[in-house]
Amino acid sequence: MSFLGLPRSRLLVAARRAPRLARTLAAATAPLPPPPPPRSTPASPPHQRAPPSPTSVAFVKTLAKLFGYNSKSSTAIRETRTLYALCKDREDAEADFFHQECRLPPTYQTWFQLTNLHIWLLTVRLRALPPPYGRLYIQELLNHFFLDAEDRMRAVLGEKVSERVIRGYMKEMRDQWAGSGASYDLGLVDGDQEMAGALWRNIFAAKGASVAAQGKGSAEVGQKSEDALDAHLPSLVLLFVAHLRREAKRLEQISDEDVLAGKVGHFGLIEREFGDLS
Repeated sequence: MSFLGLPRSRLLVAARRAPRLARTLAAATAPLPPPPPPRSTPASPPHQRAPPSPTSVAFVKTLAKLFGYNSKSSTAIRETRTLYALCKDREDAEADFFHQECRLPPTYQTWFQLTNLHIWLLTVRLRALPPPYGRLYIQELLNHFFLDAEDRMRAVLGEKVSERVIRGYMKEMRDQWAGSGASYDLGLVDGDQEMAGALWRNIFAAKGASVAAQGKGSAEVGQKSEDALDAHLPSLVLLFVAHLRREAKRLEQISDEDVLAGKVGHFGLIEREFGDLS
């Protein structure tokens, strides 16, 4: 006899196993007992990073040396980038003074001469560094200067300018740098009168010189005479002379270690004494 098509023997086996299966299902579906309360433990101290081992420090220094990070030349490139940043924005820092009081036009040439003047100031201090740092730092500072000068020139002349024109202008800029540097060096040694002449020729483009050569007689010359006889021009040149002397003295008092690390402070304002001249 069968039930639902199953033989009697299998039904008897299933009946005997039913209570055991029911208990197993009940145990599986019953809620789990709550976990025991955690044992009280003393609070753990805050995590503190252990100092690097001497072996790790030595490894990092060796790796940096391998890649040249702390070599003399790479250090010079890195730190002179900071020094150059102090020079390249001098025109913007005193734009009103340069363009309105000094009547210097807002041109590439004005930027070049004002930046070059402060580059020269830094090179005076860099020359006093022990070898080979002085030569390295001056070279890298000039590299930053002329790379930036060329980029700015390309921006002024436009994308279609030929490389021949760029090379011609850059040669002229190098000649101006060399000539002005020699005249400033001479002024530094020979005194304020020589320095004033160097500043008048380079910063003020020898303003008024054409009048002395031509004499009076025409409306154009009369206009130039007004510029040549500008009562403020000698005083403005004197401000530049005082600025160079003051900054050279300040840089002289900075230690070699700070100079090598690019820590030379900021240039003072040339215009700060202009009010006394009014």
